[in-house]
Amino acid sequence: MRALFPSYCRALGYLVLIFALSFPLLLFYLNVLTDDNLLLVKVSVKLVLIFGALLMLFAKRNNKTSMSVYREKSIVFGLILTTIYLFADMFLHIISQDLTYTDGSSFLVFLILSNACFEYFTISKR
Repeated sequence: MRALFPSYCRALGYLVLIFALSFPLLLFYLNVLTDDNLLLVKVSVKLVLIFGALLMLFAKRNNKTSMSVYREKSIVFGLILTTIYLFADMFLHIISQDLTYTDGSSFLVFLILSNACFEYFTISKR
């Protein structure tokens, strides 16, 4: 699996993630975040987090040949870890008999876990 974005997109992905995590806090401190726009802020932050994680995962790295192997490996591990996470999450909600539970962030969890595995593979193989 080859890289889709230039190498500077990795740093840009980190910057986008930091912005997405600090944006709701900034809105809260400015008294702009209310009950009326909470869902809109939540969804927009989730989309920005997905965009940032995609930038980080598919940015070019130094060694092209081994990075494609690590990227494929990290996606497989991300799928496995996401499946385990979703199973455990659903199982806990079944045990607590929560009938209102719906999961809408499984793709974001997959991307974050894939990025964590990719960073682990690239750092551990240096």
